[in-house]
Amino acid sequence: MTGSVWDATAVYPASSWPFFTARIASTQADHFWLSETPHVPGSRLPGVNNPRMVTWVQFKELATGAEFLLYNTHLDHESQYAREIGAQMLFYHVALTTRAWGLPAIVTSDMNAPPSIPAIHILMGTAEVSPLLYDAAEFLRKQSVSIGATFHGYRGTLEGEPIDYIFHTPDLEVLAFSAETNPFGARYPSDHYPVWARFAPLTPRD
Repeated sequence: MTGSVWDATAVYPASSWPFFTARIASTQADHFWLSETPHVPGSRLPGVNNPRMVTWVQFKELATGAEFLLYNTHLDHESQYAREIGAQMLFYHVALTTRAWGLPAIVTSDMNAPPSIPAIHILMGTAEVSPLLYDAAEFLRKQSVSIGATFHGYRGTLEGEPIDYIFHTPDLEVLAFSAETNPFGARYPSDHYPVWARFAPLTPRD
C-alpha cells in the first residue's frame, strides 16, 4: 500500500493504492493540497468547507523497468470554483512532471462533476492545441456503450452520468474499461461504483 496521509488521527482526506509488490515497486511519492498554500497540511481554498488533496506515486514495473505516474484526487462536492481551481492545479502538476520526466501518467478521481462541467475540460486540457489527458471511458463510448452513473448512493442506480474518472496521457492505450455495478452479496461496498481500466504503452516518448 502506498500513498499519503498527513495526520492519521484527523478526519481529513487521504489517498492510497494497494498494489502487487511482486509486479511493481513504488519509487517515490508525494502529495499537495488544493489550496493557496499547497504544502500546508489541511489547507483549503477560501470559502471551502473541506480540505482536498492530490497524491501522486511513481511506479516501476519490475519485469520490464517501465515507469509511470499515478495520481489520485477527490474534488470538492459543493463548490464549482474549488473544482475548477483543483483541476487547474492538478493539470499543471501532471503537465510539468510528465514533460520533465518523460513518463506516462494515469489520473484517477472522484471529480464530483459530469463530463460537461468545466472542471473536466480544465483537467484534460482540451483548450490546448494537444490535450494533456484523455478519458479512458471513451473506450466504451466508441462502442456506443453507455457508462451511466457512477454515484448511486447505495441505491444501485444506473441512469445518469459519471462523476468518477480514469484519465491517461496519450502515450497509453486503453485495452479495457468498466464500471462494476453489481453488489457484493446483498451490499454495495461504496456509494460509488468502482471504475477500472487496463492500459498498455502506446508509443515511447522522444
